[in-house]
Amino acid sequence: MSRVNAFMEAGSDNGRRVSIGGRSAQDEVWGWLNTDTAGGERSMRVSAEVCGPGLRGPERRKKGGDQREACFDIELPEPGYCKVRIMRKGGRMAKLVEIGALLVAFKGITEETENPTGAAKCLEFSRETLADLERKARDTDLLPEVELPGGVTLAYALACVAMVENALPTEPSAN
Repeated sequence: MSRVNAFMEAGSDNGRRVSIGGRSAQDEVWGWLNTDTAGGERSMRVSAEVCGPGLRGPERRKKGGDQREACFDIELPEPGYCKVRIMRKGGRMAKLVEIGALLVAFKGITEETENPTGAAKCLEFSRETLADLERKARDTDLLPEVELPGGVTLAYALACVAMVENALPTEPSAN
């Protein structure tokens, strides 16, 4: 098998495996996964494409010529009777996002009702903390750049969760 930019192998629990790629210039592969559930058909499409300077061997041999990047796209299935788990390479991730951003907003609202003068400070602190946590999550080698539905990055969502998990409980109001 010669090296290609994109290669795909698929398999099933009955031991069948098939592969696509390896014989010619191939820069993109895709797959369609389909299931039948109590709620009807649920399917998703995944694709991987290599793009940028250096797709062909002669381009890569030039100084600074290999700048290829991989782009993975996932078209999520219709909601209901299915769940999608995102896993980092080498291990399953625990529940990632769920309601992290919602909890941050809820904390600000709670602070607003208990201490109106402290609410603005709380929300500003939340914003700064989230920005810092997102920056730290991006700077690690643990996660690739992932954009979630709605344009939120995975790093930002994880920062929201981390901030809520690390937040100190607020003192109850003396009123």
